[in-house]
Amino acid sequence: FPSHDIEIGAGRLDIVKFLDIIKEKYPLIFTYINKLHDQGYSFFAEICVFSVSLRVAGMIDLLAVKGKEFIIIDWKTNRDKILYESGYMEKTADGTRTGRWISTDERMFYPISDLTNSVGSKYNLQLSGYAYLLEQFGYSNLRSNNVIFHITDTKDGEKVEEVPMRDYIKYADKMLNHFRRENSHA
Repeated sequence: FPSHDIEIGAGRLDIVKFLDIIKEKYPLIFTYINKLHDQGYSFFAEICVFSVSLRVAGMIDLLAVKGKEFIIIDWKTNRDKILYESGYMEKTADGTRTGRWISTDERMFYPISDLTNSVGSKYNLQLSGYAYLLEQFGYSNLRSNNVIFHITDTKDGEKVEEVPMRDYIKYADKMLNHFRRENSHA
């Protein structure tokens, strides 16, 4: 979304103010975004992306744009680590977490059944879906720069980790076009 394609002021982030707010609390996020700011990117917060023909929509936490290139930045606050392995954290009968990971071999449904049914895959598909939608309008995603920051509470305060991203654009394409075909009669 180059700024001329966005209604003036809609979602544009005052990046200097934002960076000042997060500098001390989230240094990893600050460093990443500040680097993009120094490279000339503009930032848009809480940007809705959608496709009327696909009947899908989503909200991008932070979209960095420079010319026709864009990068998607997202943050999650899950309690557990974001993994690409299917499974779950074991709990006792009263719901207390044991800290033991139980692996499963669950897979996503067709047409992306070669992906694990994991939190990492779901979040990666989410960002790839956003990228897919934006690319339909001629914008180019710098996929290797898309990022999810995982923010968790610890006894020492909040901790931030970067979640490794994979290029799932082909899965987003398969999933969204399958959805379109399945719902074309509606």
